[in-house]
Amino acid sequence: MKRKKGITLKPCPFCGNEKIHDLWMEDNFKAFVVHHKIQCGNCGISTMFYTKKEQAISAWNRREREQ
Repeated sequence: MKRKKGITLKPCPFCGNEKIHDLWMEDNFKAFVVHHKIQCGNCGISTMFYTKKEQAISAWNRREREQ
């Protein structure tokens, strides 16, 4: 599990990789709102974009590992 400032990210539910990225983008059309998603550095699977980083992390950690 990878730790991001006190928050633990679970390994990728598809490939088991622990190299997980927090990606974000600014939405210039909505007063510079930042959107976050969590993405696997190996297979590229990701969550959708969320307005709060904690929401993206929570969505990532809810996923079950494929067997």
